Order: sequence, then C-alpha cells, then structure tokens
Amino acid sequence: MPPRDRRGPVESINRKDLIDRWAQDYSLAKGNFRVESFLDPRGLQHAADALTRDDRTVLTGVHGGLAYLNESQTPVVSSKQLTAYCDNPQRIAREIGLYPVEKSKSNVVLIVPKDPELLQKTRYSERAGGWVAPLGQVLVDLKTFPGREADLANQIIDSLSELGSDSEYGWTMWSEKKEAKTK
Repeated sequence: MPPRDRRGPVESINRKDLIDRWAQDYSLAKGNFRVESFLDPRGLQHAADALTRDDRTVLTGVHGGLAYLNESQTPVVSSKQLTAYCDNPQRIAREIGLYPVEKSKSNVVLIVPKDPELLQKTRYSERAGGWVAPLGQVLVDLKTFPGREADLANQIIDSLSELGSDSEYGWTMWSEKKEAKTK
C-alpha cells in the first residue's frame, strides 16, 4: 500500500513497486480483446518498417521500450518479436503480408486493447521509429512477456530513476494523460 496519513491522501508512490504489482495481476490475453500471432516471412525488420510507418499501430514490448531507454544505453535484450497494439490485426496483416501462425512460431504479435484510449494516448519516438504505448503499459507488458523482456523493463526503470523527476524522460512520464500527444 502506498504511504498515506491515517485517513488522508496518498503521500508518495514507489513506481517500481506499483508496476511490479500491476504485472502480477495483468495478463496480456485477459487484459485485451484479442491477441493474434503472425509470421512475417521477410523478417522482423520488414515488419518493423511496415508497422512503424502505420499510425494505426502503437508499439510495445522491446520496440516500444526503446523509446523510454536512455539514448546512450544499449538494450539488455534484443527483439525477436515485434508487438503492437492496433484496432484491426487482420486488416494490418493483409496489408503488409503477414501470415497467421501459432504463438511459438510468430515474429509479430498484434493486440486489440480493451481500452481504445491506448491507441490515442501515445507519443512518437524517433529511436523506436514509431508511435509507442504509454510508459506504464510498455513496462507492464515487458514484465509479463516470456523470456528476458523483464530485464529490459528493469533497465528502463533504472535509467529513468537516474534521470530524476525533472527530466522529460524521467518519472514525470508516468503522467501519460498530461503528457500524451493525441495522434
């Protein structure tokens, strides 16, 4: 529980603990309308180029995490899969030539979020090469993805902690509604 006066407002929030707690309760499959797996036979870079040019997609996972990582840092994990939120995975898959496959064979995962705001409250990142989900969503996604993605979430949190609350990319980014840019 966040510290508070006996009956007063919350006095402070440990953001890392908050994300860790959210990740314990969150499930990508249950927390969204649909999660669909695809294969881009031309490779991950082709999918990344196509999806980042499309303003109907919002990056998360490793690609989205790049937007929040300090520019001077190299991510501790490489991307083996591109994950993005969108409103219509089948349409996007047809347009860029993706094939539906089982999850274990995919290099692209497209997610229809339950909250359509997720597709609107985003920011553009040159480093990620496209629109990215809000910081909190990217971190909780990374913490719940299989493999070493949680290591990247921790690297981002450590990087933001070092920048401090006055930095554009520091903990102030937790207020996505205030800082968000509507597409």
